[in-house]
Amino acid sequence: MNSQLERQLGENLQDLAAGQPFEPDPGAIERRGRRYLRRRTALTRAGLGAGVAAVVALGVTVAIQPTGARPGTTQLRSSAPASAAKPGTLTQLASYILAGGKPSGDATLVIRNQSYPGQPAISGADLYADNGEYFFAHSASGLPEQVKSDHNRGDGLFAREVAVAINADHGDLATARERMAEAADPGHAPAPPWQVKKGPAKGSTVSPEDNYIWTNSQDALIAGSGNPQVRAGVLRILSTLPEVTVTSTTTGGQPTLTLRAGAPAMPGDYQETLVIGAKTGIPVTFTGGVPGHTPDVTVTYQVTRVTLADIAAGKS
Repeated sequence: MNSQLERQLGENLQDLAAGQPFEPDPGAIERRGRRYLRRRTALTRAGLGAGVAAVVALGVTVAIQPTGARPGTTQLRSSAPASAAKPGTLTQLASYILAGGKPSGDATLVIRNQSYPGQPAISGADLYADNGEYFFAHSASGLPEQVKSDHNRGDGLFAREVAVAINADHGDLATARERMAEAADPGHAPAPPWQVKKGPAKGSTVSPEDNYIWTNSQDALIAGSGNPQVRAGVLRILSTLPEVTVTSTTTGGQPTLTLRAGAPAMPGDYQETLVIGAKTGIPVTFTGGVPGHTPDVTVTYQVTRVTLADIAAGKS
């Protein structure tokens, strides 16, 4: 291990695997694991209902759910020319996205809805500004006050992850992988792989680097979902993870791609699934859990492109 924080993370994940029938509880992972490594006080399930750690309970959708854009907002849609490469693999989709141009606005509004078995559903409004600022409210109606009072909760985290993704849209992927793995906690490289020693997941090997790349890439994809460079860069980075499978699917009558991450980015049989638009690369839904069982967490999202000035004025 490279630091006390990393040792603590490894020990907590091992304890977690030993203490349950390995249907991982995202809340437990959040509380006992990544909280030691990642400073996301604004995004804790207890405070704001956003899962972090091995489970990323955030994301965005566009043109998937049949909801109209609010006045003064822009729904993100693929505008790539017909001559652009047909999206298929993640790298092909990255090229397709880059050909589509950048929408107007200076921020992305994400309306997030989360559900957990046997618990009340949670919703929230996440506002990610292009300058790296982040604002949260339990509903969109609460965002004007957050913006006007400059209640920025970003702490630089999303800006770092987005910057890595932008560079990855055309840069060296080996370097991009390293930087994305460290983006949440600069200066502390992920620990070497470890083997789970206890519980039903005993014997499985976990790669902290791949776990961090998968998790941080989703952060960047959400926070920078209004920027085609970010989406393209994230998809290029995720294409380097051999444990991430990509399947063509249909969601809400729209073409999607289903990305599924398992071992070694995840311990044991635990898997995380991210569904993205097949032509936009923007997330539609996220689930985490053991295949064949009820998901531990399910998240759906809606995203619109907005301006901070309009949000502050209560125009959207």
